[in-house]
Amino acid sequence: MYEECLIRILRVPYFSEKSSFLMKKYNTVVFKVRKDATKIMIKKLIRKVFGIEVMNVHIINVKIKNKYSGKKKKFCRRSWKKAYIVLKKGQGLKFISNNIESL
Repeated sequence: MYEECLIRILRVPYFSEKSSFLMKKYNTVVFKVRKDATKIMIKKLIRKVFGIEVMNVHIINVKIKNKYSGKKKKFCRRSWKKAYIVLKKGQGLKFISNNIESL
């Protein structure tokens, strides 16, 4: 039961210019995570599922952004959480590092 809850914490890998720079230079992977995720939960999950040692985890709350469509129509994007996961040297997630190298 607890392991199933851990797996649901990571949503999707987050790709941007900044995340690809961090992956190449500092061996850091960026994921969108659930709002109730903590650093300890993410660290345990990466160690159990991927078998990779994690040096550090940083979590950032991305706030709501207001968007406008036309002159008066306003809608909001949901807030979400982003996790920067720093891996030990020589280790990495293969499906992510292959995508970064091809860019």
